[in-house]
Amino acid sequence: MKKINFIGAILASSLILSGCATARLSQGPDIQSLKSHAGAAQVAVAMVEDGRGATHAGSIGATSIDVPTSVTDMVYHYLIAELNSNFGLNIKEAGKLSQEDVAQAVSSSGADKVVVSKINSIKISSFDAIMQPVQTQIQLDLSVLDRRGQAIYKHSYLGEYEERIGLSMVDSKTGQLVESSVQQLMKEITNDADLKQALVQSKGVKSFLDCM
Repeated sequence: MKKINFIGAILASSLILSGCATARLSQGPDIQSLKSHAGAAQVAVAMVEDGRGATHAGSIGATSIDVPTSVTDMVYHYLIAELNSNFGLNIKEAGKLSQEDVAQAVSSSGADKVVVSKINSIKISSFDAIMQPVQTQIQLDLSVLDRRGQAIYKHSYLGEYEERIGLSMVDSKTGQLVESSVQQLMKEITNDADLKQALVQSKGVKSFLDCM
C-alpha cells in the first residue's frame, strides 16, 4: 500500500510540475519608515539593475521557472532596509542612475556615497520537488561610488538557499525560495566588513580595488 501511495505521489508531482511557472514575488521589506541615525553617513542607493538578459531561471522537474524583472524591486527594498538597520546609515533613494548621473544625485540628495548594484544571475534547479531539494541562487554585483562617480569598492555576492517543496503550488513557492535566497544574499552583504568601512568612512577608505 505504501509503495502504491509513493508511486501515486510521483505521478501526481509529474503532472503538477510540468509546463511553466512564474515566481510570485513580494515587494520585500517596507522602506517607508527608515530609521534616522544622528551623525551617520548619508548614502544614496540606486535602483537595482537587472543584468540577466532573460527571466528564465531554470526548472523544477519538467516545469520551466521564470523570475520576473520585478525581482529588482524586492532586492532594492531589502538592500535599503539592511544598510539602514545593520550598517546604521541614513539612506536616500536615488532611483535609476547612470554613471553620468551620480554627481547630480549626490549633490541633490546631500549623500556622501552612492551604492549601485546589478543582478547578474538567478538560478533555480531540481530534478524533482519531492525527491530532491530545490536549489536557488542569486548573484549580485555591488559598487560604492564617491561624489565623482568613481568606484571605491566593488564586490560580488552570492545568496544560496535550498528546500524541498513537495506538491506546493510552484509559482508561489518559487517566489518564497527566491526571497529566501535574497535574505541569504543580504547576510553576505552585511557581513562584509570592508563594505561597511567603505560606506561609513568619508575619507581615507581602503577599498577592495586597492588590492587589485
